[in-house]
Amino acid sequence: MTKLLSKEQILAEMQEFPHWELKKNAICKDIHFKDFGEAIQFINAVSLLAEEHNHHPDICIRFNRVNISTTTKDPMGISQKDFKLLKKIDHLIKT
Repeated sequence: MTKLLSKEQILAEMQEFPHWELKKNAICKDIHFKDFGEAIQFINAVSLLAEEHNHHPDICIRFNRVNISTTTKDPMGISQKDFKLLKKIDHLIKT
């Protein structure tokens, strides 16, 4: 079973991700792209990362805007799995 992080540990880890927002038991971010095609390419890249890490975020797309929300589902909360995935997603955004 995955070990959840304490509130203090989560807040400390969030320092590395200033453009992400902590919402209850999830870490979220809205990302804007040039157009729909660019947003879809990003989602496809995130889906490959999610499969590779066996950790799947919730993704919502509205034309050129993508909302990503990640949480550990069993047990429900935030774990190191979430922060590992955030680091990979942030790398995609910067490239």
